[in-house]
Amino acid sequence: MRECEKALLAALMHEPAALAEVAGRLQPDSFSSFEAQVLFLGLRSTSSFDGLV
Repeated sequence: MRECEKALLAALMHEPAALAEVAGRLQPDSFSSFEAQVLFLGLRSTSSFDGLV
């Protein structure tokens, strides 16, 4: 996983509103690694995220 992906995912986990905004523009294949894709899909599937979108 690239460092920028790690930083983005870490920041978004602490800012649900930012997650909702960014996730609307990103797709799982936007990330270079399988691990980042899994984390992204996991974040998208959380109930707090679902309430924001």
